[in-house]
Amino acid sequence: MAHRGALGLSAILIFLHFLLWLAPDNLSGVVKLVPGQTLTRPWMILTSNVFEDSFPNLVLSLGAILGSSVLLIDRWGELEAGRYLVIVAALQASFSWVGMVTLYILFREHHFLFARLGGLTGLVGGLSVAVAQHVAANPSSVPPYLAAMLRCAPLGALAWSAVLLLLTHAGPPDELLFSLFGILSGWTYLRYYQPRPGDSLLRPAAPTGDSSDSFAFAALWPAPLQPPLQLAGAALFGVLSSCCCGLFPPSTAGCGLDEPIWGGGGGASAHGSAFAAAWFAPGTSDLEAPPPSVTTGDPLVAERRRQRARELLEQRMAAKVASAAPAPLTSPRAAAGATVGLHPPPTPAFTIPDAHL
Repeated sequence: MAHRGALGLSAILIFLHFLLWLAPDNLSGVVKLVPGQTLTRPWMILTSNVFEDSFPNLVLSLGAILGSSVLLIDRWGELEAGRYLVIVAALQASFSWVGMVTLYILFREHHFLFARLGGLTGLVGGLSVAVAQHVAANPSSVPPYLAAMLRCAPLGALAWSAVLLLLTHAGPPDELLFSLFGILSGWTYLRYYQPRPGDSLLRPAAPTGDSSDSFAFAALWPAPLQPPLQLAGAALFGVLSSCCCGLFPPSTAGCGLDEPIWGGGGGASAHGSAFAAAWFAPGTSDLEAPPPSVTTGDPLVAERRRQRARELLEQRMAAKVASAAPAPLTSPRAAAGATVGLHPPPTPAFTIPDAHL
């Protein structure tokens, strides 16, 4: 059964839909995302995600919200579920704004600055990723025939956005950005930043994110799409990890982020395509399993690691002392020569017998 929080959110979305339907022109330019006016009206980043003008999309989105609440809220809690929706809404609207401004710079079309973007497709894209993660980790929580479909829920969300755009708007595919960036934002948060149950988002005690192969980005899509997504993901991961000065990926992600792959020093620039392929591609051979994180909340595991570190340090110190010890002298004659700093006298090559003198 759907939780009260999901029911309350659904009621609010229905009210906002009818409010937008009563005043479509005056209200649409204020609450929807208009890239040319977003800097002066920053509230558009959030309001564009909750005002839906398409009734079919509203019905589908309400079904997605109520259905996902049955699967996720018992596992996450209402606080984490609400935080996830807010983060996905803010990130996908911000990325969509950046994308529209970039398209305007490239093509010099005023449409990209004054288009009105909005709707629930971004939230649906984020929820589709969360549902796919839940089904991959708990396949027995849903019927088998439904589990196979929900594993590719992001593809369904993106396809529904395309169909809705073709049937209702028949214009430029700008609103596909909401669904696409909603999927990317949701996956990035769940992969790298979501804290473990009981941890704080700002001060996590355990490694954050989901590093399992079943939640790699390519694993969210059908098998024919996985090879190109693996290549694109490896290239994008290398660029972001090199340009973000260590801010991405975060140091708290539980995947051994300090292992250099490109063969040069450490740091964010040392993460190469092999590491990115192991993250974005399921079942790769470069990293069969992510190495354990350095930090841990288990005192027994921490004590075992400290003991192992002490043993390794003692072994290295003993090897260094043994290599620095002087080698023993082989003979007294050589010892005498080494003491006075002289070489022993040379032995004559031959002698003349006394009988021939």
